[in-house]
Amino acid sequence: MPEEVVKLIAAGEVIIGPFSVVKELVENSLDAGARNIYIKLKDGGKKEITVKDDGCGMDREDAVLAWERYSTSKIFTTQDLLKISSLGFRGEALPSIAQVALVTLTTSNGEEGTKVKLKGGKILSIEEISVPKGTQIKVEEIFYNAPVRKKSLRSAGRELRDILEVVMAYSFVSLSTSFRVENDGEEVFFTPPRSTLIERLEDIWGSEFRKSLIPLEFKMGDISIEGWVSRPGEGKSYPLQFFFVNGRWVKGKIFKKAIMEAYASFMGKGYFPMVFLFLTLPTQEVDVNIHPSKEEVKFKDEGKIMRIIENGIRNSFHKLQDEISRKGEEKLTLTPSPIQSSFSFKGVAEKKVEYVVDEFTQVKKAYLIREIEEGILIIDQHALHERILFEKLKDGISKRKVEKKNLLFPVTLELSPVEEKIIEEHSLMLEELGFELEKFGRHTFILRSMPQLLGNEDPLLLIAEVVGKLKDSFRKLEVQELMEEVLKTLACRGAIKFGDRLSSQEMERLIQAWREEKEAITCPHGRPVFVLISWEEIEKRFQRR
Repeated sequence: MPEEVVKLIAAGEVIIGPFSVVKELVENSLDAGARNIYIKLKDGGKKEITVKDDGCGMDREDAVLAWERYSTSKIFTTQDLLKISSLGFRGEALPSIAQVALVTLTTSNGEEGTKVKLKGGKILSIEEISVPKGTQIKVEEIFYNAPVRKKSLRSAGRELRDILEVVMAYSFVSLSTSFRVENDGEEVFFTPPRSTLIERLEDIWGSEFRKSLIPLEFKMGDISIEGWVSRPGEGKSYPLQFFFVNGRWVKGKIFKKAIMEAYASFMGKGYFPMVFLFLTLPTQEVDVNIHPSKEEVKFKDEGKIMRIIENGIRNSFHKLQDEISRKGEEKLTLTPSPIQSSFSFKGVAEKKVEYVVDEFTQVKKAYLIREIEEGILIIDQHALHERILFEKLKDGISKRKVEKKNLLFPVTLELSPVEEKIIEEHSLMLEELGFELEKFGRHTFILRSMPQLLGNEDPLLLIAEVVGKLKDSFRKLEVQELMEEVLKTLACRGAIKFGDRLSSQEMERLIQAWREEKEAITCPHGRPVFVLISWEEIEKRFQRR
């Protein structure tokens, strides 16, 4: 196989898109001791990425050698692989970037400055220059020589959001460093140096964000975890979770599994706890050299790591309980917070009445049952109401007549840069759905209206659901499909829930609406609205046939 092809294949394993470039360059900047990192983008990084830092810089020899594959100043022997502490170490990142783009390196170690230009992995020029101490790398026209990869790049907005996620992650682990990101001349992210993680989280999500979190601190032997996690019952409709191992941002099923186990009894279905978790352990207990882009790690004892994470989170819950008890406040109930519906069907919950309407009876505050000629009909109240709301919202969208409810007290939304971009990209869709949002300063919006059908729902939770769906689904769905997914989310959010006791009038309205919908047979997600158990089946069960 020609060497050029081999290099392109190798580069493709490390550089997936603009966010990969930013990740590798930011890691290098942090390894160089940078205290200020500035990232300049054009078209979400598709046209240009510039990363500038004030780190230690390089001399001329290293500035040239850095573009050779597997050239690294961080690994010297096989034993070094067992105790890796730097973010970068493989010596693949810079050669891989240069292989698929036009690159200009400008660097100085404070004594001499060097400028190197490359194209397709080949050095075009080297010159001596005078620049301040630090390094700047400009990457232009990523995948210019890999047309299929270039065509597969997503929209500028989507690429920008992935880049912002990378920058946010490293800002959490590098508190003493300031980060600034500009895209097409507009500042889209900035956080100054901070002394604590919670200050940085508040920089991004606002001061109210802290109220949903509790501190995490736990140690077992020479392994420790710290950070911030959701209070019991608090969560988002999409995973807002960042995991770090010895200061390295990683992804992995082991973390998610341990988190879900810890929150198994404390989080409502369809919600995810917010987690900012830092795991520290001896370097010989973890192998970080198992993935080309260093996103995954392998632990010597995965079971032990999972137990530490689970025990650590539960320990935080108990500390919260003790704190509340000491203050003499109402006892904390460590159970999922039910998301109650305030839709008009929900009514007199405490009245002791016989829940029968048109021969329908409510059982387990979840199902409506009735005897009919063919057998016993059982209706899932949530699935049915979800289908009804979905069809009404869908009909309103098609007729451009979604009724809006103006909020008596407009709601202020403090968002992360990623969430802000999601709302800006989909502003027309949100307006069609009945959400009137007005930009109100940095990463902040004012919500003035919401869909009338869901008018009694919590506006903050509702818009969070929508943003979560847009964030998770955008990679694979066309606009129309995405709109339908959002409608499903809104319908599910506004529908009667399991556990909602219905009065006879509410059941009557629900059944009447079902008939008007021509007795729909599934909810928008495809689950059955009803089950019919025939008399024949019942008689067989009682051995009468």
